[in-house]
Amino acid sequence: MGGEEAATDLQAGAYAFLGNARRLASDLQGARVAINEAWRLHSDRTGDPLEKAHILSLDASYIRTMGEFETAESTLKEALEIYMAAGDLHFQGR
Repeated sequence: MGGEEAATDLQAGAYAFLGNARRLASDLQGARVAINEAWRLHSDRTGDPLEKAHILSLDASYIRTMGEFETAESTLKEALEIYMAAGDLHFQGR
């Protein structure tokens, strides 16, 4: 992965964290905008599976906050499958 691709992955992760911070601050519209930007950046570049799992887990928190519990659960399961395939025990447990 090149420097520009790595930088874009970092930006995607930063937007996912921003979305989560906005969710925690009860700015749900701002949270959705930031998470959508994370997805846009992620799909425009490397498509790194661990970055995808990271965004999925934060998106699931937003979805849960919106009261869509079944969708949140399936989103978390998708993230878990990625972490299991990568052998990432820390994030599997998280």
